[in-house]
Amino acid sequence: MRWSLRSNHDRVRRNLTKSYLVRAKNWARSDTIPAMPKLKMDRSILEAALVGLGHTLSEVTSKIAEIKRVLGGHDGTDAQTQRTQRTMSAAARAKIAAAQRQRWAAQKKQQGQASALAKQASPKKRRINPAARKRMADATRKRWAEYRAKKTKSQKG
Repeated sequence: MRWSLRSNHDRVRRNLTKSYLVRAKNWARSDTIPAMPKLKMDRSILEAALVGLGHTLSEVTSKIAEIKRVLGGHDGTDAQTQRTQRTMSAAARAKIAAAQRQRWAAQKKQQGQASALAKQASPKKRRINPAARKRMADATRKRWAEYRAKKTKSQKG
């Protein structure tokens, strides 16, 4: 039983794939996608649809209001629920700004102490003295001269 269902499923899938490919080829040839057929709608059909959708809308809004009443104790249409924008006094803003500056100063002081400890703990950076740098440069020049001489010798011979 299972085998027959599987083969039937495969057969349906193959047929759908074939029909899709045929349609895709036809669209590629015509360079345009065929338009959907236009339905003939007159004014009475549109008016009836508008009335039906309006009725559905009113049902949905009443359900939403009922749910809001259950959740929040009111339907949200009161004038009391609409708040005006609260403003803050200049003194309150200054107090908040002073507190924030104090927090920033404390943070900056803490970071300064941490960086000072890190500087003390890190070893001094090592530097190459000029004589050693000169010896390294001379050795590099000598290696390159040998390489070039070997290269010209192999090209001639």
